[in-house]
Amino acid sequence: QGEEVLYLPTIVDSAECSPTAAAESAKIIKKYLDMKYHAEPQLQYNAVMLLRILADNPGSTFTRNLDERFAEKVKELLKQGRDPGVRQLLVETLEHFDANKRDDEGLQYLMAVWHKQKLIIERYRTQPMFHAMVSERTSSRMPTMTSLPPLEELVGRISEAQMSAKLLHQVLGSTPKDEVLDNELIKEFVHRCRSASTSMADFITCDSPPPDPDTLQTLIETNDIIRIALARYEATKESIQMSQPAPPEEPRSLPTTLPVVDPAARIEGPPDLDNPFSDPAIPPPLIFPGGSRQASRSPAAMGRVTRIDTGGGTTNSPLVSPVVCKGNLIVE
Repeated sequence: QGEEVLYLPTIVDSAECSPTAAAESAKIIKKYLDMKYHAEPQLQYNAVMLLRILADNPGSTFTRNLDERFAEKVKELLKQGRDPGVRQLLVETLEHFDANKRDDEGLQYLMAVWHKQKLIIERYRTQPMFHAMVSERTSSRMPTMTSLPPLEELVGRISEAQMSAKLLHQVLGSTPKDEVLDNELIKEFVHRCRSASTSMADFITCDSPPPDPDTLQTLIETNDIIRIALARYEATKESIQMSQPAPPEEPRSLPTTLPVVDPAARIEGPPDLDNPFSDPAIPPPLIFPGGSRQASRSPAAMGRVTRIDTGGGTTNSPLVSPVVCKGNLIVE
């Protein structure tokens, strides 16, 4: 099992390079969708998965070969398919085509079949009998977190998990690095692998009944295969992110306006006579012997030319108001 996965990149490359190879691929896929292969769900699962891969890449080179007979095989599988995993994958694939590839003319027959079958499915789901069947199955037959599913379903779940992991491994190897993070198929395989890993862990730890030794070993091996594929995806993702240049830092914006200073809020003090650009502050009042004070002079008064008597003489000064010298005490 799984040897056919090794040929997946080769099949994709051949279908992309050769229209003849693309037509042959469509023919082989149609063969395995036939009723006689319903007893081999793994082959049908691979066929549906390959249908989706080739419809995305190479695209129209492949889908132009999906004629009415191909659509009839798909219709049979939708209506009479016995394996729930195969049927679920087929429904998801058709939904993917309907949502993302409506412009592909090669898918017109498949889309016509799907739209009719979708209406039938939706009408069936609205009937009360359907809800009664779902309720009964949920309460009696569906597996819980502590019970194993029926053997046939368990085998299908294990097979689907292993195939999803191997396909993820192969698609990672055949996809250019710069396309990995945006590849929808890789995203889907990653989602399937994570869900399958959770299911395998639940099956391993269930106790009603517990898995036999052979089944337990198969579950553990399957979980290891899934973890290896997911680890490769995470390593690839981290490598891509580390190789991308870091975004440039945004330059810091300078303030567009200067702060407004309130002139009335300045701290007054003695003027800095050594600094010709200093703001001439109002000088403090003079303190005379005996505790008398002289009122501070305004700048206007200080600007007048005055005369100072210095022991009998007077001098002109632009800095102080008129004063009279009496002994050692200068008074007005």
